[in-house]
Amino acid sequence: MNAVKSQSACPPRILEAYKNGVFTDLTITCGSLTFEVHQLVVGTMCAFFGKCINFPGKEAEEKCIDLPDDDPEMIRRLIAYLYLGDYDPCNNSGISAFNNIKQYASTTATLVVPVLHSRNISQCACLAPSAQQSVPEPESKDRPSTCTIEKSQKGIEVAHPLTIHATMYALADKYGVDGLEQIAKEKFESCLDHYVHVNPGDFVTAVQLAYTGTPASNRGLRDAVVKVFRIYFKVNVTEIPGVEAKLDTIDELSFLLIKSWPMKTESPKSAKLTFGALATTTPSSLAATGSGAPAATSSGTGFGAHGAGTASVLGNPPQQRAPGLFGGAQPLPAGSLGNAQRSQSIFYPTSRA
Repeated sequence: MNAVKSQSACPPRILEAYKNGVFTDLTITCGSLTFEVHQLVVGTMCAFFGKCINFPGKEAEEKCIDLPDDDPEMIRRLIAYLYLGDYDPCNNSGISAFNNIKQYASTTATLVVPVLHSRNISQCACLAPSAQQSVPEPESKDRPSTCTIEKSQKGIEVAHPLTIHATMYALADKYGVDGLEQIAKEKFESCLDHYVHVNPGDFVTAVQLAYTGTPASNRGLRDAVVKVFRIYFKVNVTEIPGVEAKLDTIDELSFLLIKSWPMKTESPKSAKLTFGALATTTPSSLAATGSGAPAATSSGTGFGAHGAGTASVLGNPPQQRAPGLFGGAQPLPAGSLGNAQRSQSIFYPTSRA
């Protein structure tokens, strides 16, 4: 994958003025962070800031814009983008540009971790300026032992780059920022190969943001997520009725089950109750089948007997729940799923490295 290309930065004199607080005429606040910026820069690059400056109101009169509902870390990155045409985390070749603007101490205690890559880090947008204060995360059992520590003299790896890039993509849509959606999408895709496998929690959170942070008509990150499931896990979520609509509530357990289904489900001939051959991703194959056991399908999701199948894998069934793929379902009265028998021959799903 090619390295992410940033947009054009402001002229060096403008960057120097911002770094030193010279000729600034607008204040942007978010949480504990305060940014002294130039109206000409932020107003022309961001539609929201432009409206705040140009239209009569409190912001225009006081020359101050407060963003109480956003994460200060993300607004810091947004301001950096308006001046540099880029934000951190970025790849190794672009990290030095952040020396040209004012740096802010991280407000997130576990922002960064030691760089752990089993491939060339230069193409992965996961590095933040090392000048930022940081506390490394503890070692994670999810990191494969084959990964080797690769030190960068210019930056340090952030803990959750996919989540950051998904958030920046949503901010671009929310505030109308020229070019930021494309940059965020390219950075998101540059990190997928490594972080989907090493940090599934980061991917799950990013998927939730991709499906809640922008309107349904915005397919940018949604298409990237669909591609991940199809290429990495051999599951086409768009061909299974109702599944993509539920990705906004996906959790890590659901993600691990999706990863395991193509290889861990038994054929219908050898199981009384089964999810079916999910690798074919056809709705007809997802119904429960077997001699003497009626088909039990999950209405609205296309996953046959999801709740019953999960119970049979775990042994003693928990309280039965309404059909649904990713949490939030309400308990059903006992016996409401009919007389479908629990299978004792479904394999325990195991996660792949």
